[in-house]
Amino acid sequence: MKRTYYDIEEESIDSLNSSMDCIVTQVSKRLRIDNDRSFTSDSTDSPNVTCYNESHSSKTCDCLMINFATGKPQESKPWLSQCCDPLYEYHVFLRNKEEQDYHRKMGSILPRLTNQYITRHRATCSEWLLQLAENMNACSGTVHMSCQLMDRFLSKCPQFPRLQYQLLAATCFWVSCKREESDHVSAQLNISNLITYCYDQFEKEHFIYMEELLLNTLEWKLSEVSPVQFLHLYSSSICEADRERVVACAQLMVDYQLQNMTALGDFLPSLIAASALHTALVCLGLPQLSEELFFNTTWYKLPQMAQCSRILYDYYHESTRDEGQH
Repeated sequence: MKRTYYDIEEESIDSLNSSMDCIVTQVSKRLRIDNDRSFTSDSTDSPNVTCYNESHSSKTCDCLMINFATGKPQESKPWLSQCCDPLYEYHVFLRNKEEQDYHRKMGSILPRLTNQYITRHRATCSEWLLQLAENMNACSGTVHMSCQLMDRFLSKCPQFPRLQYQLLAATCFWVSCKREESDHVSAQLNISNLITYCYDQFEKEHFIYMEELLLNTLEWKLSEVSPVQFLHLYSSSICEADRERVVACAQLMVDYQLQNMTALGDFLPSLIAASALHTALVCLGLPQLSEELFFNTTWYKLPQMAQCSRILYDYYHESTRDEGQH
């Protein structure tokens, strides 16, 4: 199915995502190399991220360390100047992008979505989107992007009619599929299927109009950073034998954010992903990563994840207890 549009301003994200498959295969090797290096953090309050000087070469680069808490430069780490591999650059890109999204979210999106009316119906739509993605074999990143688009739209249109929430959610999912999914999955989700999934409450013209309204309201800026991207990036540090069930457990916790935005709304996507991965290892009773390896992988120290990990830990045990009762 031919894609009819994309976000021109952030087209570079597509090329980065397209190379992600080959990048992930390099993670284990990179982590083994990084683990042999001496790496300590000067800041206990916030992770550091490297911003590249445009004149850096393929062998070395001038690195400027930025403390996200203060926004001020810090002394660069010696070994970071040697890390010009795609994995590292992708991580830097995501961390800088999430900072931009976070300030926008806290400043203009989240405050407008905290009323009980929007929160209740948004949670219902999020749960429905998770079920729709499961039926369509769509990736979790598509659901997260759908919810992010929905949040941004509702923050701009807080008086959007309640009866149209499912139409909005389905349209956000349709747009996200065109951007995130393979052609095979995208081809399965046509307007006829959407009408069926919405129990024939809407017609083709409704979806076309809603898609145009959504894109124009968001000014065609569709790129979002979600915890899912960081989770897949960080999970490569887990041994292959345990990785699948650790990721599944962590994914359950990450999806909790979709249905309860007030509980995790204050945390960066990277922090949610790192906390979910750490908490999954605890809940499954698996050996923990060393603090040094975990920090080299996620750029977070354990105290930074304490609050988020506690929320995820309580949610996991509550959800598993409810499943046991049923």
